[in-house]
This record gives sequence, structure tokens and C-alpha cells, in this order.
Amino acid sequence: MASENRTPAHAPGGAAAVFELKRFGWLTPDRLELSGTFGGLPDARLDASPVLVVLAGDHEHRLAAVPDSLSGPPRDGRFWQAAFAGRDAPAEFDAAQLQLGGGLVVELPAAGAKQRLSRARVLEVRTTHPDGANPPEASSGIVLLPGAESTDRKSEDPRPAHPADASLGTHADLLAAQEESRAVRIAMEQIAKELSRARDDLRAEREHRADDGERFRVGLAKLRESAEQALVEKDTAAETLRSELEEKDAALGTLRGQLEAARAAVAQAESTEGALREKVMRLESDGEETERLRAEVERSRATVDQARLDVQRLIGKLAAIRTN
Repeated sequence: MASENRTPAHAPGGAAAVFELKRFGWLTPDRLELSGTFGGLPDARLDASPVLVVLAGDHEHRLAAVPDSLSGPPRDGRFWQAAFAGRDAPAEFDAAQLQLGGGLVVELPAAGAKQRLSRARVLEVRTTHPDGANPPEASSGIVLLPGAESTDRKSEDPRPAHPADASLGTHADLLAAQEESRAVRIAMEQIAKELSRARDDLRAEREHRADDGERFRVGLAKLRESAEQALVEKDTAAETLRSELEEKDAALGTLRGQLEAARAAVAQAESTEGALREKVMRLESDGEETERLRAEVERSRATVDQARLDVQRLIGKLAAIRTN
């Protein structure tokens, strides 16, 4: 990443191109956010998507700009921001460089978690020269706005830096890091709470569905049991009716036999009555014989009448059985 020779870039009027850094830090565990304002950009097309190159140990990682995060191509005097992400983005790195296209690059300081700069910090926009060497005055990648503290041109200020200034800066950076760490911890706790609540909701939903399924299975078992019970009762009733029908058929057969016997007795009595009548007609002259025969005839008639009554009763029973 540092093998190329670079010189400061200049606008057509001769002003040095700079990038006033506003923010450079981790937006999420896998995304770096960079924002600031460019000034004195040369007449170069910078419509290409920028790339953030980070060096972690001996490995160089190129992070592409997230399309939705770009505020647009870099423009002179206009605020610019972008987020960079990659699958192999390192959690910590030693150096970073913003490549704008057109051979323009910006060397960036170390990134902090959601760090915002407490004082103005301006970085030089440089142009790459593969075959040349960096001029002595362009060896530093950081310049400061007028009135800001300089860290790269200490030779211009004969007064040595006071140790308290460094201590205050370190303390401020520590406080900012602690504040950002607390914010990250609160956000993680909130995410953990939401995740726990979502798990509880999912568990409750699963239990509710399990209860519904159990109630459905119990209801289905009861319905099946009721259907089986009703089927058994219907089979029992059908068997009872079948037995009663067989008994009625047997009783009907018996009555039919009795009816046939009664009819035969009636026929026999009628035949006897006819023979007696013939005897009466032959013996009408004989008084005593006639009376005796008449008495037998009367007895025969009574027998016939009784047989007829029996037949009538059997016919009535047969009709009653048929109607039932």
C-alpha cells in the first residue's frame, strides 16, 4: 500500500488539495464510516466508487464503498461521506488509505469506534507517481487548518509540545472511547433484550400451537369414541330387531299350522254333517232314531261352530302378527 511515490495534489490555481476529516470510525463491527469535506480538488473525474485500503499486519484488505451510504462523488467544498465494508474487514488495522480514483489518495489516521474528532484535522490529498520520489515537503500525509495544532511541521514551531497537551488529548480520546464503548454495550444489551423477548414470544407461540394441537387431538379422539359407541349401539339394536323378527316368523309358522289343522277339522265336520243329513232324510219316519240323529247333528253343528270360531281367532292373530 505504501510502495508508490506520492506528491500533494493541487487545484489549477495552485492551492493544495486537502480533506478536512470529520469522522472515521466503526459504524458496526464490519463497517467503517468516513466523512469530511474536500477542498482544492484538481480537475479530475472522481465519479468512480472509492475504495478504502487497510493494512493489518502483512495483509492488505480492500473494502468497497456501500452504495447506499455514498453522499455522491467528492466535490470541492462539499461535505462527503461513505461507509466501507467487506467480508474480511479486520477488527484492528495499522494503517488506512482512501483511494478516490484518478490517482488521488488520502492517508487516514487510526480509526476509533464511532470516533468524532475533537479538533480540526486536515489531511493532504495526494497523487501517485510510480516512477518519481516524494519531495521532502510532501513526506507527511496530515496538515492542519490555519490556527490548528500541527503535528507534522514541528520544525516551524520552536516551542516544544507540552506534555500536558498530549495527556489531555489522550484523556479526551480515552473518554470518547469509553463513551462509545458504553453506547455499544447499551446497544448490545438492548439487542440482547429484544432477542430474548423474541425468543420468549416464539416459545409462547409454540406452546400455544402445541396446546391447540393437543386440544384438537383430544377432541378428535372423543369424536371417534362417540362414533364407535353409536355404531355399537346401532349394531346391538339391529341384532335385537333381527331376533324379534325371527321370533315373529316362528310364531307365524306355528299359527299357520294351527290354521291348516282347523280348516281340515272344519272340512271333516262338514263332511260328517252331510252324511248325517242323509241319514236323517232316510230315517225321518223313525222317530227315536231321528231324534238321536238330530241330537248328533246338533252336536256336530256345535263342533263345526266351535271350529269356525277357532279359525276366526287364528285368522285374527295372524293379521295382528302381520301388522306388527
